[in-house]
Amino acid sequence: MLHKFEFDGSKIVLDVHSGAVHVVDGLAWELLDDCCRMDKDEILQKYRGRYSRDLVVQCLDEIEELRRGGLLFSQDFYRGKYNPPGAGVVKSLCLHLAHACNLRCRYCFAGQGNFGGPEELMPADIGRRAIDLLIDRSGGRKRLEVDFFGGEPLLNFEVLKELVDYSRRRGGENGKVFSFTVTTNAVLLNEEIGEYLNKHGINVVLSLDGRKARTPLSGAHIPGTTWIFVQMCCTWRILVLIICR
Repeated sequence: MLHKFEFDGSKIVLDVHSGAVHVVDGLAWELLDDCCRMDKDEILQKYRGRYSRDLVVQCLDEIEELRRGGLLFSQDFYRGKYNPPGAGVVKSLCLHLAHACNLRCRYCFAGQGNFGGPEELMPADIGRRAIDLLIDRSGGRKRLEVDFFGGEPLLNFEVLKELVDYSRRRGGENGKVFSFTVTTNAVLLNEEIGEYLNKHGINVVLSLDGRKARTPLSGAHIPGTTWIFVQMCCTWRILVLIICR
């Protein structure tokens, strides 16, 4: 089974049963449909005048090589009878505090932070319900994990604080110990936020995707990206100094 889709100008093919992902050109995109229902002569006749014979033959050979390697049209080993396990134990959550970002980098896998939808911040009540779900589904596990993610989660810092407090309280009531991580570009990091993160033992994952010379070229949709790179480095220094006190 193949799943074909286009993203950001690229044609992508997922071979479902093997998990292999291929980025293909326009010819291969079409041939993947035709090679299963037409023989070689029919295919060559169909594409005559649009592509050279040698190019079509080469593409067909590459498709066949991937097929033999189990990377295209691979076998369904479950034969359509896969039965997923029942409700399992949940030990961690990734909470998207913000479907929005203050940088909106062009290359961002999250569609500049909003995941292709409207810019939104997670309400506190949704976060509390997610924490309750984690506790309810955690079974006998004592230690639970929450990752605050985005977008840029520090855009929703007040809700982050509320959920940390709520998790610790509900964890204490249910014999659970929570640990937290926040993934951030650090532009919004200041003394207050740094002190809070350090005081509450929240792990910080800092997101920087290139050197200063590269970051402005691949980065934000907003002006002053060189300045942003410098600001990121300065705010990280704030956090390091707080931790080392």
